[in-house]
Amino acid sequence: MTSTPGQEPRAHNSADAHGSYGIAAHTIGTFINFIVGSRPVRGLPIAAPFLLAVYVIRDWPRGGTEGQHDRFALFLALLAAAVLIPVYHLLRARNRTTPVRAGVFEMLSPLLCLLLTLLSWWSYGSLLHNRQITVTVDVAGAQPVTGVSERTLTLVVDAPSAEDRRARLRLVLKLAEDDPDKPACVHRTTATVTAKTPSVSPRSMNVRARSESEFHLGDPTVPLNFVLDVTSPSPCPVRLETALGVLHNG
Repeated sequence: MTSTPGQEPRAHNSADAHGSYGIAAHTIGTFINFIVGSRPVRGLPIAAPFLLAVYVIRDWPRGGTEGQHDRFALFLALLAAAVLIPVYHLLRARNRTTPVRAGVFEMLSPLLCLLLTLLSWWSYGSLLHNRQITVTVDVAGAQPVTGVSERTLTLVVDAPSAEDRRARLRLVLKLAEDDPDKPACVHRTTATVTAKTPSVSPRSMNVRARSESEFHLGDPTVPLNFVLDVTSPSPCPVRLETALGVLHNG
């Protein structure tokens, strides 16, 4: 490399490039520190659990948390932990008389608050996906049935919507005397529930006059058809007083 007398040699182009990259990296790092350290950004994780609580209250599922008390308790615990972090900071800041350098917990608390909020959101989604869904059971056939000559009723559950699809059905049935003024006879009555939908198992179950039966659906997208066959050692006019279905995931 040559230089004219009285002048310093020019730096190599790679050195210029290295200096430019260093300045750019320093500028970007300063900008990121400014953004992360700004009050609005630090406030977003703190506000997240409160926003989630408002959303859950507004969008609370029909049927509530029936059968999902463990998932609901997990959701409440995670959300409460996320909410308590900013409350703790507010109380601690109020009791301080002189500025104190932030410790590790204070520095990481927004991240911890956001993490707990995300976990509580996940638990809420699990609760929604697994909550029990009460469905209508349509009953077809002449009533009362005697258990001798008139014996069968058809039970139909319509195909659920996409968000209500579950893996199992709990079928709740209750037979009662058609005329309550006559001597009781329903205690002698039994019945058989037979699934006509091919994907449902078990295919058949023997039940009492008051029963809860569990069926695996196989295909949760199709309508469900059952036949209720009532039997009695002597004519006993009974009526299907209750027919209720509950979809759930076990």
